[in-house]
Parts: sequence; C-alpha cells; structure tokens
Amino acid sequence: MRINSISVPWAATLNQAEHQLAFYFLIVAALAFLAGVIRTWVTQSEVGSRYRTAVTARLGMLAVAL
Repeated sequence: MRINSISVPWAATLNQAEHQLAFYFLIVAALAFLAGVIRTWVTQSEVGSRYRTAVTARLGMLAVAL
C-alpha cells in the first residue's frame, strides 16, 4: 500500500514572478470594486425611489467586499 504525502497549497513558496502576478490580480480586483463603489455612489440619484434600497444595499455590499 502506497501513501502519498499531500502538501497544502498555502505552504507553497512563490517565486518573484508568481508573487507579482498574484499581487497584480489583487490590485486589479480592488480597483474594479472601487470603480463599482464610485459608479454606484455617483448614479445613486438617478434611480427611482422604488429601487433606491437596492442601490443602497449594493453600495453597502461593495464597500464591505472592498
């Protein structure tokens, strides 16, 4: 019977290029969330009163996710 050792992914070491690539995608994701927050904030007054609570909820969710 053969037992394979399994290593956990968070214990893996990254070289410099992999580290920079992961950091780049984190920055891009943060900027996309920030753009969503800004867009929601700016267009908040364009939404009718019927959907205003949905816009406020979206703004809150994006702010928490950021």
